[in-house]
Amino acid sequence: YQKELTCSFANHEYGISKENFYEILIVAHKVSFTKANIQSGFSNTGLVPVNRSIIISK
Repeated sequence: YQKELTCSFANHEYGISKENFYEILIVAHKVSFTKANIQSGFSNTGLVPVNRSIIISK
């Protein structure tokens, strides 16, 4: 999301409005919600594969 905001501002689009929020959000969603990122999220929390030491420490 931050990358898309930076690109948007670099292209002289000042601020977030109702008209451009959804456009920026869609691009950020497509870039960030990848199979690798989702799997990494589960792995880093210790949920898959189950790693109880990570879960307990958090």
